[in-house]
Amino acid sequence: MMGADPVAGQARYILAWIRRTGASSFTLRDAYQALRAGFKAPAEMVPPLDLLAEHDVIRCRPEPPRSRPGRPPSPVFDVNPRLHTHNARNTHNSVLGASARNSVNSVQDFGAAEPAAASARKDDDDA
Repeated sequence: MMGADPVAGQARYILAWIRRTGASSFTLRDAYQALRAGFKAPAEMVPPLDLLAEHDVIRCRPEPPRSRPGRPPSPVFDVNPRLHTHNARNTHNSVLGASARNSVNSVQDFGAAEPAAASARKDDDDA
């Protein structure tokens, strides 16, 4: 039963590549070029990338407005900076381990303007 979900396995494959390279951002094209042994086409990477986005590991940047005709640029994904911290590498903190056990194990406040502790202190000051 372990590893029965192919999308989760592919997401772990992409996650291992992100950790190995220490990437802070990457394009779909970059990921496909590096991982093409595990994927037949870039479109096959979309479901596992969506799963990583659901778990706040990555975030797709909005597509910039286009003024010229032609092929659109490859989507760009930002990696949650907390993924590369020391504690994020512990197995009990695994982002995709055991179906992400609960929401506490997911990386929180991805892209927040300020840390959660700082915003909590502001609320305490207002009271």
